[in-house]
Amino acid sequence: MAQVFSVTNVVQLRTLVAVVRQGSFSGAARDLGYSPSAVSQQIAALERTCKVELFERRAHSVHPTPIARQIAERSNEVLMALDRLRDQIRAISQGWHGSIRVGAFGTASQHLLPTAVRHFVDRYPGSEVMLEEGFPTELLRALVARDLDVALVYSHGPSQRKWMKEIKFVELLSEKMLLVLPEDHPFAGHRHVSLADLRDEKWIASHEGTPGAEGLEELCAAAGMTPNIGFRSNDPDVMERLVREKVGVALIPAMGFVPMPGVTTVELADSNAMRIVYAAYLPDDASPLIEALVDALREVSSSLVGDGALTPWPHPQDPEG
Repeated sequence: MAQVFSVTNVVQLRTLVAVVRQGSFSGAARDLGYSPSAVSQQIAALERTCKVELFERRAHSVHPTPIARQIAERSNEVLMALDRLRDQIRAISQGWHGSIRVGAFGTASQHLLPTAVRHFVDRYPGSEVMLEEGFPTELLRALVARDLDVALVYSHGPSQRKWMKEIKFVELLSEKMLLVLPEDHPFAGHRHVSLADLRDEKWIASHEGTPGAEGLEELCAAAGMTPNIGFRSNDPDVMERLVREKVGVALIPAMGFVPMPGVTTVELADSNAMRIVYAAYLPDDASPLIEALVDALREVSSSLVGDGALTPWPHPQDPEG
């Protein structure tokens, strides 16, 4: 039986079902839009495959054998399932519904994704969104491996983006890196402070090897200094609480900063002290679902403009990776 189904094609099964239903080759031909001879050839080919006679031929009609009726009944179930699958594939390819896997770093998950996902599912109510969190390098590897469809990532300045060329990066927004100080720090209340003025400070940074830690080191190197790092945490809330306890200062991106008693922020005079957020995807895999989600992320990014700490990236010109 396995050999039979390995060589039996869908056209032959549809023809069989039509002949059984209509009771004649000519009736099946009208149903299927074939010629009667084409129907006859399909049935003959199916009989050769099954090695059994499926119809009793008479002068003006054909009569299905019991085995033909059994095969037609089961084939009808299979063909209906194939039709449903075809419709689902068409729906997914045309962006009507489907699933989309999105990865994001922590603050983007909090500030960008929830509203963007709401906009997205309003437009595609039959879709399913699966969310994951990670660092940009992890998310980009998952994207290239096709374990994600869209990744929200960031870099500390356009010149510092050293990512895969096969990926398309759509800039969503830039956010300032805020200097977080104890509220009674000598620089508290200043409008701007340069990193070079902070060479004697002890720093609170994210874990070694993370984009945040590398960004701090690169910014300090550009200012001609090396940060004296005394504490490490990947949690902005923990970093702020350490600043409040006056054990160091920290750089926190605008989206990650939540005001709390005992700390204050000062803008850095260094023009490259910023973080750029991107939506990344593989152009070869682009679909209406992916494009719709990126559009929703753009909308949300444009709306996240308050005191100037967040700036939506100009569109529609988007450089490619």
